[in-house]
Amino acid sequence: MGDVPAGHISKGVVHAAIDKFVNHKDLKGSFDQRAGFLAALNGITTSDDYINLLKTQTGVTKEQADYLNEYFYAPGARWWEGLQPIFPILHQGLIKALEEAGDTLLLDSYWLPAAQSDTVEVIICKSATQVTRIFLTPPPGPGPSTQRTKPAPIWVVKKADSGLTLTTGTKDAVVEKIDGSVATWRVLDFDSMPTGA
Repeated sequence: MGDVPAGHISKGVVHAAIDKFVNHKDLKGSFDQRAGFLAALNGITTSDDYINLLKTQTGVTKEQADYLNEYFYAPGARWWEGLQPIFPILHQGLIKALEEAGDTLLLDSYWLPAAQSDTVEVIICKSATQVTRIFLTPPPGPGPSTQRTKPAPIWVVKKADSGLTLTTGTKDAVVEKIDGSVATWRVLDFDSMPTGA
């Protein structure tokens, strides 16, 4: 997670760390860390417990976890003050996604800040090969603004605005292809959590 322009989906470094951790397999091909993580998730009740779990089990750094807590979950969180607490929604959404994934399906998680101002929810989609978890929120409030540099495995195909060229880019995407009136944008993500929070 991190600063994301309104409407742009992002995996972010925290979701990536969680997915990598729960999707890890042992030499026999079994998810070897998922059951313990799910049991720990079921045992926590506060965002502070969750932040500690992320730091101790998933490899999320102290800086990344503190950023997440400050902007998303802690009392007086910088984003979505009127919708707080949002931690219970994310918490139960992650539990449900892991329950649906069971011991056979991959978990793939994203943040989409494109909801109306009164909506925070977790959408869980299950297929034959994976469970996709989408954390849907309103656009974030003011926060650190950082240029993204790492190409993400996410593309947005939409109408090509006039004057658009292959050199066009924003802080979160670059134009990869223009085909007539359609442009394909490659989403960029962070190599690590933005600083300045």
